[in-house]
Amino acid sequence: MITPVVSDCQELGITPFQGWNYIVDSAFYLYPCFNPNDATEIIFTHRKYGNGLTKLYRYDLTTHTKTLLHTGNQIFAPDWGSNDWILMNLTGNSVWKIKSDGTDITQLTNTGNDFYPIWRSDCSMFSAHRGPFVDNLQKTILYTPDAIPFDTLQNTGLGSNCSWRQDGLACGMGGDGPKVSDITNDTIVYFDSYQNNFSGGSTWLNATEFIWSYEKGIYKSNYLTGEKVLIKASCRTRLYLDPTYHSNVDKIIWTRVDLNQLNDFDIEVKSRLFIMNLDGSEETEIIIE
Repeated sequence: MITPVVSDCQELGITPFQGWNYIVDSAFYLYPCFNPNDATEIIFTHRKYGNGLTKLYRYDLTTHTKTLLHTGNQIFAPDWGSNDWILMNLTGNSVWKIKSDGTDITQLTNTGNDFYPIWRSDCSMFSAHRGPFVDNLQKTILYTPDAIPFDTLQNTGLGSNCSWRQDGLACGMGGDGPKVSDITNDTIVYFDSYQNNFSGGSTWLNATEFIWSYEKGIYKSNYLTGEKVLIKASCRTRLYLDPTYHSNVDKIIWTRVDLNQLNDFDIEVKSRLFIMNLDGSEETEIIIE
């Protein structure tokens, strides 16, 4: 049985008439992703607000060393495949890939309208969310590893914050709640309605369970039984997003965004990487030098 870890975060005060002034910390880390072949490694993104510059790093969790892989304007979360290629969304709203040593960067799509690239876990295909700018319809395009489109999903979609298994099932967390989709048949097989303004993310834990988050906390759900368990409560001043899980260490890493109200007008914003057990215990910041 899981005992939820209660959050100690505090809600914000009354919003000033002119809105909050957000002071963003210079060390803004997000989008962690485990190396699927080695649980001692992750990639993450360092974003500098103001100039749009991002840096993609490879990080060793045991030696605490980081290696710069790419500098540019990375839009959404990268995805590290078991084939050792990392998918990226770069300027121009197209999908690129890069080897995990930072070499052989290659453009895969050039529509100017592709977002949220995700590998299927066996890397036999990848998906990209096609925005509504061409025909006013949002859809998901499935591609071969060589970027040849071969199918279009109209009903399920693979957008941001998704995790896609080899058997075709994908879990995701959107603005309307967590869901599990059968990508092969383009059908939704599980949906739990949650209206919210923040979609933290989701990832598979095993054949039936996935973990997901939104502004109220971190949850674990079983898509077959419908059982749902609160792992850790949170609030708008402590948000968990971009989960990545590796079964070899049975740990999950999150981006944690903390909002610290300094006065009646200013809020300090920090984004760091935290690792924890699946029950929410032993939450520890990954210190990146």
